[in-house]
Amino acid sequence: PLSEIEIKKLQKINSELKAENETIKKDFEDGKISEEEFSSAKDSLMADLLDWEDSKIAMAKMKMANLIGFKRADVTIDDMRDKMSKITLEDVIRAANKVNIKKVFVLGGVENA
Repeated sequence: PLSEIEIKKLQKINSELKAENETIKKDFEDGKISEEEFSSAKDSLMADLLDWEDSKIAMAKMKMANLIGFKRADVTIDDMRDKMSKITLEDVIRAANKVNIKKVFVLGGVENA
């Protein structure tokens, strides 16, 4: 069982995380993401897709995800890169306005530490 002090600490952490989530969400809603941040993130994801081609495990996972998500296994890395290249910052902001950001933290420790 948690002590009253531990419960209060957890409540404070929860409150602070909710406030941080609201700030992040508001920044997206207000379009407060720079073109540079967007381009950097997009370039990183595009590079990751290229790395997948060198991994049999990654390719198998991608095929499985495509079967589950798109009900087809014929979506290729090139298809994904082509679609990703067309995504704009405005698309991301529009999508962000439809998403509720949540963070889950699992706190643990050693008994009697």
